Amino acid sequence: MALAGGGCGGNNQFPVARVSGKVTLEGKPLPGGGSISFIPTASGEGKAAGGEIKPDGTYMLSTYGTGDGALLGKHRVEVRQNLTLEPAVWPEAPKDGEPPRGLKPTKPEVKVPETDRIPPIYASSSSPLTAEVEKSTSDLNFDLKKK
Repeated sequence: MALAGGGCGGNNQFPVARVSGKVTLEGKPLPGGGSISFIPTASGEGKAAGGEIKPDGTYMLSTYGTGDGALLGKHRVEVRQNLTLEPAVWPEAPKDGEPPRGLKPTKPEVKVPETDRIPPIYASSSSPLTAEVEKSTSDLNFDLKKK
């Protein structure tokens, strides 16, 4: 099967390789989980891959379809942490809106403690994380540091 060249329209897909792995913070699963993105760095071409970081720290990337992986080549890696561990529970909240003003939740929101949060740089275009995806790539692990 040949890949079509550039141009508008059509189904121009770049080759991908399966990528999965684990994201940890100081050696432990990322508190709250989150999301991970692989953004191609080669001449700005191609589609970014993304995946959910599960509570155990594992992830699997998708680009064109579920679990198909990331484009071959070099990538900047961005990690975003979910800061809400448990959402607030309200006695009467409308399905499509905010709870009524002055009403207090029956159970407050539980957030990831400040001491377990990743530095904002990991979620920015200045992220120091990089990865190279090759045809034989499968597991790419990232151990993030608090400082």
